[in-house]
Amino acid sequence: MAFSEKLSRLSARAALAAAVIGPALCVAGLVAPMTGFGIFALSLPLALAAGLAAAVALVSGRAADRRATRRSLLLALVVLALMVGAGGAGLGKPPINDISTDTEDPPAFAKASELKANRGRDMSYPGADCARQQHEAYPGLAPLVSSWPPGEAVAKVEAVLLTLPRTEITDLDPAAGRIEAVSSTRIFRFVDDVVVRVRAEGDGSRIDVRSKSRDGRGDLGANATRIQTLLEQLR
Repeated sequence: MAFSEKLSRLSARAALAAAVIGPALCVAGLVAPMTGFGIFALSLPLALAAGLAAAVALVSGRAADRRATRRSLLLALVVLALMVGAGGAGLGKPPINDISTDTEDPPAFAKASELKANRGRDMSYPGADCARQQHEAYPGLAPLVSSWPPGEAVAKVEAVLLTLPRTEITDLDPAAGRIEAVSSTRIFRFVDDVVVRVRAEGDGSRIDVRSKSRDGRGDLGANATRIQTLLEQLR
């Protein structure tokens, strides 16, 4: 058996294992999100190696078992497709993980700063460079100005938050017009802190939302998507 043929088989199997095991461990709560994501990310170079090795073995005619080598190539392509499907929506997104509908005066976290998982973390907004990248990547992200009085707006935000999957309200202060929550992503269970601020504006209210990840530099668009989903449901 040629080296390229053997490499394609081993790499293809390892790529599939990494693509399945990483997310599975996160869903089961057995590893931290970054650990599971790291295992999953290994499937990309493994799948590329498998595909290249299989192609070399087939083109050179050195594959002793061409059918098995073609299966390795197909498996590598399947894993690559899985990678694109899992992260495709986040391709090209900036390496930021703190998104707000108001980047000049972002809603501030209160309860989130007291949570054990956030002890020692800087919960302040990153600043002008983060705001610039956000505006370039998500130009349509803006606060919701409604005709609801602030009290009613807070109640509506609470009701929507309760319907969002994997989301738990951690603090509700109607007098201050602030609601805080924690929400996790579907596959890797990355946890993000969310704060909603409601202020009186004219005869109604203005609703601002901020969502901040606890891990990593980028978020593949998860925080912006969450904010957009919340505001769309409010509308």
